[in-house]
Amino acid sequence: VLAGIPEQYATNQAEAGTLEVRHFLYITMVFGSQYVPYIPRFVSRAETFGLSNLVLFCLDDAALDACRALGQTERCVPGTPSILNKFTLPLMYLWLKIDVFWLDFDVFLLQDPTPFVLGEAHRRSVDLLVSGSFADDCICSGLVFFKATQVVTSWLLLLLSWMYEHVYTHDQQAFSAFLANRPDEDNATTPEAISSSKLFKLYLNPVVPKWALLDPINEFVSARVLNTTGWTGTLDKLVIFHFLHGDSEVNRDHSAYGWNAQSGFNGGTSKPLLDVFYNQTDDEVYRTALKPTQFNNELQQALLASRRAVRPKEMLHCGVLQLNPYSPGRESADG
Repeated sequence: VLAGIPEQYATNQAEAGTLEVRHFLYITMVFGSQYVPYIPRFVSRAETFGLSNLVLFCLDDAALDACRALGQTERCVPGTPSILNKFTLPLMYLWLKIDVFWLDFDVFLLQDPTPFVLGEAHRRSVDLLVSGSFADDCICSGLVFFKATQVVTSWLLLLLSWMYEHVYTHDQQAFSAFLANRPDEDNATTPEAISSSKLFKLYLNPVVPKWALLDPINEFVSARVLNTTGWTGTLDKLVIFHFLHGDSEVNRDHSAYGWNAQSGFNGGTSKPLLDVFYNQTDDEVYRTALKPTQFNNELQQALLASRRAVRPKEMLHCGVLQLNPYSPGRESADG
């Protein structure tokens, strides 16, 4: 589990006036025929930024084989498909006093996220950083920094326990609901509700870690596949681009499967963004730390297709997305 993968970093302890040495790890999970072929290029792109501290939770044999074929097999952790695994492996590392940055597999790294993530956590004095949404006040659990503190570990354990007992709950809704006892540092989000029972608040009253949002406007951004997603600003400031690909191999029978592709926006391309970014003929972008301004025309256009002129002045309130094929996403005054 340790095997030299986590990286060390030093941070100031303001109260004690001393330096603290901590350990830091990136984690993602992957399985299924639409994702496994891109494991080599996902890892290669991360390594261009020096991110050797990356662990892949491989939830089927094909993913495990593809990961192990790259060498450094200690970063390949076997598992089985379950949305619970999104929080299970991070929780294990938190118990080992290792800070974790979780990233969904349907992302593309545009810069080294490390200085942004650790710098923001230190600057804001928070133990939890969560990605946000461009045009509504939701959180997005696709990118999350967990600092290995007792409060964070206990909070995540309670969240995972709830999800284990209530399998119908969407992971992001549950994540948001369990943050309800403490607003983010900018009071920019609205928590979702997962139970109307008074007993929920009575017995599940977690101590919530101090938390803030990762910048969803021009740094940790998402593709414009819904009316509430996208980004604005300049290419050179982008850090991670989240495709919001959405589907997995285990939910093919769900009524929402493929909804983004069928009823949402296409992100400005006829091909899935996962294929656009990880299936380039020229592999230079997977071998060198090219910046977005150095990308070829196809990649730049895929990024710019999700760019919006301005962020809406008023955020839509977070809630369940209505799957209406005639009205993609939730409507907003800014489209």
